[in-house]
Amino acid sequence: MGMFSWLFPPRRVYPAPNTLVRHPDLIGGQPGIHPQRFVALEGGINFRDLGGYPTRDGKMVRWGRVYRSGSFARLTATDLTAIARLDIKLICDLRSPEEIRTAPELLPNIAQEPLSVEADDGVLVRIRALLFDRRNLGALLTRAYTDVMLKRNGGVFGNIFRRLADEDNLPLLIRCTAGKDRTGLSAALLLLALGVPEETVIADYSLSNLYFADFQAFAQSVIKPLGIIGITLEDMQPLLIADPNTLAQTLAHLRGTYGSVESYLRDVAGVDAALLGQVRANLLS
Repeated sequence: MGMFSWLFPPRRVYPAPNTLVRHPDLIGGQPGIHPQRFVALEGGINFRDLGGYPTRDGKMVRWGRVYRSGSFARLTATDLTAIARLDIKLICDLRSPEEIRTAPELLPNIAQEPLSVEADDGVLVRIRALLFDRRNLGALLTRAYTDVMLKRNGGVFGNIFRRLADEDNLPLLIRCTAGKDRTGLSAALLLLALGVPEETVIADYSLSNLYFADFQAFAQSVIKPLGIIGITLEDMQPLLIADPNTLAQTLAHLRGTYGSVESYLRDVAGVDAALLGQVRANLLS
C-alpha cells in the first residue's frame, strides 16, 4: 500500500461470483438455466432473452420479445449477423450521453433510442467510497438502486413500458454498459409487472454473475490510475457482482416506499392500468 496504507481498513474477502448465481428455470422439474435464455455471441456481453418465465396466474413470458444486454464494443461480424436474426425492432439504450459519446461501439443496424438512466451521484462519491469506505461498497450500490435509480428515473422506466406497449417496437432490447444494474433493475420491474414471482426475478438478475470476467476486464482500465493509492481490482468486486441481496433489498425498499411495483409504475413512472395491460398482452401467452 505504501505511504497511503494508513487510510485503508483490512480488505474483505468476497464470495466467488459464480456462487451467487441462482437458477431461474425449472427443467425436468429441477432448478436450472434454460439454454434458450442466452444469445450466443463471440464478443457480446450479458445478452439474454427475458422469455420463458411463468407468472403467478399461469401465463408465460413469451420468448423472443424482450432481450437484455451489455456493451456492443466487441461485437464481431458474426455477432451482428446473429443479432440480425433476432429481428429486434428497437434498442432502448440506458447509458448516459457521456458513455455513448466516449465509448464507440460497432452498432447493429437497428433503431436505437437513448433513454439515459441516472445511476449514481457521480464519480466523486465512488472514489470517496473506494478511499474511505471500501468495506461498504455493497451498501453504496444498494443506495444507488433505491435512492437514485428508483427515485429519479420513473419517467425513463415509464418510457420503456410505453415502447413495450407498441407492438411495432417488438422484439425490443434493453441495454446499458454491463447489462447488470440499469438494465437489471429495468428487467426486474418489467418481469414483476408481468406477474413473474420475485424469487424468479432475483434469480434472473443473478445470471449477470456469469459475465463477471467481462465486468472485471472493463473495470481494469478504470481502476488502473488508482493503483498508486492502493486501490485494487478486488476492491471493486461489490460493484461488479449482481448480488441477489442487492435486488431483494431494493424491492423491499420499493414496497415500503411506494406500496407495490404496480403503484410505483402508476404513481412514479406514469404507467396506468391500460398501458400495463397492453404490455402484458404483448408479452404474455
